Amino acid sequence: MMANDRAPRAFLSHSSADKERFVLGFARKLWQNGIKAWVDRWEMLPGDSLAEKVYEEGLGEADAVVAIISENSIESPWVKDELNTAKVRQITGRCTLIPVILGDVDEGQLPVVLGSTIWERIDDPNDYDLSLSRVVDAIYNRRDRPELGWAPAYVASPIEAIPGLEKKDSIVLKIMGELAIEVGDSSFLLNSEPIFARVGDLGLGEEQAKESLEILEEEHLVSLSKVHDRDGLGVRGALLTESGFDRYLGTYFDRYDSLVRSVGVELINNAREQQDADEVADRLGTSVAVVRHVVRRFKERGFVYAVGVNEGNMIVTETRPRLRRWLEETVR
Repeated sequence: MMANDRAPRAFLSHSSADKERFVLGFARKLWQNGIKAWVDRWEMLPGDSLAEKVYEEGLGEADAVVAIISENSIESPWVKDELNTAKVRQITGRCTLIPVILGDVDEGQLPVVLGSTIWERIDDPNDYDLSLSRVVDAIYNRRDRPELGWAPAYVASPIEAIPGLEKKDSIVLKIMGELAIEVGDSSFLLNSEPIFARVGDLGLGEEQAKESLEILEEEHLVSLSKVHDRDGLGVRGALLTESGFDRYLGTYFDRYDSLVRSVGVELINNAREQQDADEVADRLGTSVAVVRHVVRRFKERGFVYAVGVNEGNMIVTETRPRLRRWLEETVR
């Protein structure tokens, strides 16, 4: 609405009865703020065309129209006509219309044309610095917003969200999966402190992390260990469920489906002996925690007989025909 290469122009619509007590001083303050305030006394000389100066030069070139609404101007036919002209220009995007209520004018007395426009009220014509600042901001189209900071790291993170979960919940699940792989087994209770520390590195606060853990528990992806502390019921630790580790692996672990088949083939090929899941992981050059998990899932599906031993390790005592048949079906 105003060109970048010139100062903004503001037309002051007002009653002549308000000129000395307010309008001229207000206009000077606008000039001091880099705004060319158009006031008839300053712009018109004997012999000028009243209509041409007011409607062509004043209103016609204005980036903003400041309507001074007072008990004096409410009934002024000139002000009413100027407001109507300004409203049309506002609707067509050619100027900003800024009503300034001066004194004890009731809202019900306002011209209908200003009914949908936010106004500024000045109670004391000798003390209005805050209102002046707001009018100046409106003319420059400046909003007094706080400085925009950077988005939390987790928002910009390339981590893929798991279907059905928000990104922050997915991040917490991913961190738990990574910690499970580091400790060597997904069935171990993970202390809450390293979980909170890692999500903190991504800009997630502890309360947000706790909320995500609660959501993950509701989805049966984790099981929480809680303890009463001075702030109430806190999270002491979290345990990935088998389904939760599955969701993590299926989303974030590279070639997980291929690894599951590889574990099955390895067990079939060595079916004459009892097989240690950790040794299978070593032969495949992959994570112990993942192979232990795969063996537990095979056991649940009736693919193998297996027993748990030291610190979460699994020993496969027998492979079942279902495993071979499943492998054959997945190859087709």
